[in-house]
Amino acid sequence: VAASNNCSSTGVRTLAVRSGPPSPGAIGGLTSVCKSYTKTYSIPAIGAKGSTTYNWTVTGGATISGGQGTTSASVKFTTATSNSATLTVTATACGSSKASSLLISVNRNCREMNESESATTYGTELNVYPNPTSGKVIVSFESDQKEKYIIKVVDLIGNILINETHTSQEGNNMQELDLNRFAAGIYFLNVIREEGEMKAMRIIKQ
Repeated sequence: VAASNNCSSTGVRTLAVRSGPPSPGAIGGLTSVCKSYTKTYSIPAIGAKGSTTYNWTVTGGATISGGQGTTSASVKFTTATSNSATLTVTATACGSSKASSLLISVNRNCREMNESESATTYGTELNVYPNPTSGKVIVSFESDQKEKYIIKVVDLIGNILINETHTSQEGNNMQELDLNRFAAGIYFLNVIREEGEMKAMRIIKQ
């Protein structure tokens, strides 16, 4: 734009106009995961339904395993090569938006489950790390509601060494257990929900 009169004209003022949608909102999902996890992350939709696509990327060796182009993406951490991963999403509609990012801590010392274990008593929603351990461990699991649950640690001959009752919150729950007083060996951790469902995992104490 320039202004002018009968005598002269001013210099020109310019403004660069960029085409594209606004940046996506904050990415929702776990910020601390075990390497054995595949987790879903999501953002609120931008604009009219179907008018915007979303491009998800992740660093640290993790991979996008599903949901590319949508507001929710599945991230697989089993291939992680770093202790952290940055998840990024941009929106595209007549141009690309600035990125929204989420830094995720990845514990690569978690015990990874094989197919036979995940098909029986072991659940992908239950993790213990570090495993093997020389002392304390963190028990991490997800709950869909607030409820009481029991944590039991049992040795190979069935002796109950730890039997604690706690209350879970909706979402991710973490509980520390101290195994320092136990001898080196193999133990079994059970997390029993109030409704009776049980998840189990083997712990190796060094």
